[in-house]
Amino acid sequence: LLKKEICEVSKRCESLKQLVDSLKRKIEVSKIMTYVSPSGFSLLCWASALGQLSIVETLINNGAYLGYGDDYKAWSASMIQHVFRHYIQVKVKKIDNNIECILPFILVQREMVLKIGLRRLTKIMTERRLFMRLPILEAFRNGHSDVINYYDRMNMSLYEGIL
Repeated sequence: LLKKEICEVSKRCESLKQLVDSLKRKIEVSKIMTYVSPSGFSLLCWASALGQLSIVETLINNGAYLGYGDDYKAWSASMIQHVFRHYIQVKVKKIDNNIECILPFILVQREMVLKIGLRRLTKIMTERRLFMRLPILEAFRNGHSDVINYYDRMNMSLYEGIL
């Protein structure tokens, strides 16, 4: 009975080890897919720039970034949140006269924080745009109509291609 149980546990451990190894490989592939060289090229950019349609298809089907990536989208969302929260505070000041005496100082502080935050995010995003090459633009730049047509056939929105 004990041998049987040990055998079952060993099999379970082996299957879990295989699962962990598989996940490690997926993580490594994910790192490769999201890597951007110091000159701003990703694997998908290189494949698009060189007109390697089969590689472009393989990369996209396996999760390559079409644009700037999730971090850039998160920064954009953060900017929208900052501006919206500031707008709500200004709107509250105009609606509720009871807190009029408290809000001017708070609004000045919030506006300063907003400006500093937006300036920081804008700088980060601008730096990213300066050093990031976009796959669809690389295909256009190098005249690879087959790659451009592939992007068109997959109905990639301009938002995905640029952002």
